[in-house]
Amino acid sequence: MRIFDPKFKGGLFRYVLQCLFAMIIIFVVLILNETIFSMTIVASLGASTFIAFTMPHTNSARPRYLIGGYVIGAVCGVLMNYVYNRLLSADIQIFGHSPHIVSCAIAVGLTMFFMVILNFEHPPAAALSMGLVLQPNVLITALIAVASIILISVFKEIMKKQLKDLL
Repeated sequence: MRIFDPKFKGGLFRYVLQCLFAMIIIFVVLILNETIFSMTIVASLGASTFIAFTMPHTNSARPRYLIGGYVIGAVCGVLMNYVYNRLLSADIQIFGHSPHIVSCAIAVGLTMFFMVILNFEHPPAAALSMGLVLQPNVLITALIAVASIILISVFKEIMKKQLKDLL
């Protein structure tokens, strides 16, 4: 059993460089989002940054998938936030469960469905949709998430010639 990836041998500089790129862009994104620091955005953008900078030449790291997935996740999350708040205010339980459990599950299912049929598959966008269900400032949070993934996508595309798939 190997501890280190065989591609790592002789590639220390590449691994360090790409991780530094990821660290710099996520630092910039977090600084820009500091006023509305949402765990929803932090978790999904961290996962997306990992994909963008460790697997930059895969479909999931292409701008179409990064941005498209986030747009779908944001729309589904905002929609289910609205449904959640209506169910909560009416004190309605579904299948004997709290509205947040059902609303989060539906948000993920809808996001997956639309990402797959529209060919925008980007798994962290499903996490974004689920997190948006419970956000108080859902529209602002969704817009910030989409703007942030655009920034990450642009930076990755600028650096693409220097990036290699590390996985």
